[in-house]
Amino acid sequence: MTAGSGSVPTANSMGDPVVEIINPDAQGDFVLVCEHAGNRIPDDLKNLGLPAHLLDQHGALDRGALDLATDMSIILDAPLVAQRVSRLVFDCSRRPSDTRSIPQHAVFGDVPGNLALTEEDRQSRVRRFYEPFCRTLSDCLKQRLKNPRKPILVSVHAFAAIVDGIWRGSNMGVMNDAADARLADAIFAADEIDAQLELVRNQPAGPDDCSTHTLHEHALPRGLLNVMFLVRGDLVGDRVAQQKLATKLSRLLREAQARLENRVLPAPPDSWPAS
Repeated sequence: MTAGSGSVPTANSMGDPVVEIINPDAQGDFVLVCEHAGNRIPDDLKNLGLPAHLLDQHGALDRGALDLATDMSIILDAPLVAQRVSRLVFDCSRRPSDTRSIPQHAVFGDVPGNLALTEEDRQSRVRRFYEPFCRTLSDCLKQRLKNPRKPILVSVHAFAAIVDGIWRGSNMGVMNDAADARLADAIFAADEIDAQLELVRNQPAGPDDCSTHTLHEHALPRGLLNVMFLVRGDLVGDRVAQQKLATKLSRLLREAQARLENRVLPAPPDSWPAS
């Protein structure tokens, strides 16, 4: 799905379509980011030695996360920075120094093309994939900071419900960096939390395993409100589910923002906005 107002793709110096901004002319208070949106692998990396069918599985991307984030982009009138290269090539939600940023193993097994990388190979991937993503997100935030109201950064992820035969628990994690829990606190204090969302804080991942790198790198230095949603993948498996959840999360974000600003939130619309 693509937002109605289009998208702006960004390529790196080698011409790889690394990242795009969906709904770039949006005027709302939020900036969304989806670090595991795509599953593209450049031809020269030869699918990292993986059969093509595995590239559509969760380990290669966060299935459903891009559609969810795009729907939220429409509702919130927010630009969405989406990484289009597979997280197996480079996981932009982690520091380059984190060995998991180029994973040797995924939920479906080893990643052969990542098993014998030299340090120069790793640094090449940083320059080729991570740095263009960071520049695009940073430039988007800098542009928004020209406005009187500071942007609010929201990262959108999805996680596999079952890994190695183990059920991973709740419906949705609300993640905050250890240094800034303001928006997460306001979300949990919201008056209209849908009980079916089953929100939990910093599970099944969180700051302890460095999963909030994007928030730490891009929001904290600028003093921006921020949060990450980590949604169980089967809850965003079709368009109806994605739109319903996008509506609920967008409402929750707006209520949390209003709470922090001591405002009264207007009544929600009766229908899904036209895209």
